[in-house]
Amino acid sequence: MSNFVVLKNTTKTKTYPSQWLLMFSHRTPFHFKTIPDLVTAQKIDENDIVDLIAEVVEKADPRDLVTSKGMETKRLVLELENLENNRIHCILFGKIVDQILPHLQHERVEPLIVVFQLFKAHRWNSQTSIQSNFNVSKLHINPELKEVILFRDRLLSGVPSNSVRIS
Repeated sequence: MSNFVVLKNTTKTKTYPSQWLLMFSHRTPFHFKTIPDLVTAQKIDENDIVDLIAEVVEKADPRDLVTSKGMETKRLVLELENLENNRIHCILFGKIVDQILPHLQHERVEPLIVVFQLFKAHRWNSQTSIQSNFNVSKLHINPELKEVILFRDRLLSGVPSNSVRIS
């Protein structure tokens, strides 16, 4: 692990019950998990942080939500798909919802490829999903990263250009 500093953990929403917090810089590398890795895992450690690259293929309507701590926020459920047509739900909370909404407003012809960084895997009623953590998770929307370019090229090599991408 590199490109980080250690600080006292004074955040309200803790991803792990520790007095210390690792703050990563923009040079922190991604450590991608695959959708099958997450879905078929025997056990999900909800303290683990994962990175995932996928296409957004479906979305629900955003909803207002009040957390268990009384905080008003937004919630948005997305359906993500990888190159092998494996799917997983992604639940976004807070400001990250506002970040992606403009990219979901209109029908798209080009794929919406997103890198989901520092997300938590979650399993409920035998269904696995990834969830943003209020102040930790990051979205990188259609970034010009080598992995995203390769993903996009492989995805578009077999998809008609006039199809609607997100429903």
